[in-house]
Amino acid sequence: MSFVVEIPTVFTKPTQIPARLGNTILTGNETIEGSLSANNLNVNGPTMLNEVYVTGNETIEGSLSANNLNVNGPTMLNEVYVTGNETIEGSLSANNLNVNGPTMLNEVYVTGNVTIGNGNITSTKFRVIQPVRNFGNRFPEASLSTLTTIANNVVCYGGTLIFHVEVGGYSTGVTNAVLEVRYTNYSGQVKARIECPFHFSQTSVHQAWSRTHVETDVPASDMKLELWRNSTTLKSDMYDHITVTMYEMPY
Repeated sequence: MSFVVEIPTVFTKPTQIPARLGNTILTGNETIEGSLSANNLNVNGPTMLNEVYVTGNETIEGSLSANNLNVNGPTMLNEVYVTGNETIEGSLSANNLNVNGPTMLNEVYVTGNVTIGNGNITSTKFRVIQPVRNFGNRFPEASLSTLTTIANNVVCYGGTLIFHVEVGGYSTGVTNAVLEVRYTNYSGQVKARIECPFHFSQTSVHQAWSRTHVETDVPASDMKLELWRNSTTLKSDMYDHITVTMYEMPY
């Protein structure tokens, strides 16, 4: 059976509609076991959908539980629970978002809680690397240089970097010494400086110390790490090591 309705229609009993054209407003409880393709979707009550494909605007004031969700337009959801795959090409604004399956989102604005079960957030912009580990003999006794490269091709994907630097050395005189780790691009521009000062009150005594530094708005680039010393009286031989750990975040 098929029919066409050009005026607002209220269904007071369970109703099966094989195909719908135009806008459909549902204010009660609806269970759709097949697929639903809609240009505009407005749902006020709890909704259980097996598969949803929406190309227009959708406002769901109740809860939405879906197996597969594909949305192209701006979306405002109060509560969403999705067990299958969901692709949202427009913007998503949600009060509570609970997703168990693979999710591809272009833009997400969440005012409530985001729960990520037992899965992981996988992104090149959330990572921890250790490009330098126990690297020694950077400024040996006979060295007259004050700058040396300690790592090449240290890629940054852009955002905030937290550096934790551990260094070691000794001085041939009582002095305020500084070892500085520099994050430099291949044009010679220093994008981050991690200063590691140390006061040597004894000569020729090996010491080890560390610093943590936060650098924001670091551009995405392929860079290198350099080690600089403020004086040739500051030495770093085979018994002195440097380790650099970098935490990267996309904000």
